[in-house]
Amino acid sequence: MSYSDTGKYRGNEAYLQLAAIDAEPVLSEGRTKPTVRRNFTVECNLSGRGAVYINGRKFDIEKGDCYILFPGDIIEYYSSRESPRLGIWCVVGGNRIAEALRVAGISSEQPMAPPECFDRLCAVIERMR
Repeated sequence: MSYSDTGKYRGNEAYLQLAAIDAEPVLSEGRTKPTVRRNFTVECNLSGRGAVYINGRKFDIEKGDCYILFPGDIIEYYSSRESPRLGIWCVVGGNRIAEALRVAGISSEQPMAPPECFDRLCAVIERMR
């Protein structure tokens, strides 16, 4: 298992570690190798379809879906060959993020953001990028 999102814990204040957009759609069909997150990752799927496996549980992903990955989650990705995924994402940390997600009902077991948040989340990530 590999480790990604190598930032260190920085206290209560939220911080941005990275914001990016995929350079091109993920073209290979099949699952990626497992990766463990060290910080929160917010991902928005701009086009295509596939799935994200979080701690072994599959969540289907389509255009317009946003989801949050939590520190310690074991993540694997799948992208459709016919309609490869393309996304925008950011890596963030801090205790206040965990509390805000808890209040919103978002967790490793329920990682999907409400669909009406898609445009706003994409705009925020694009500004950070």
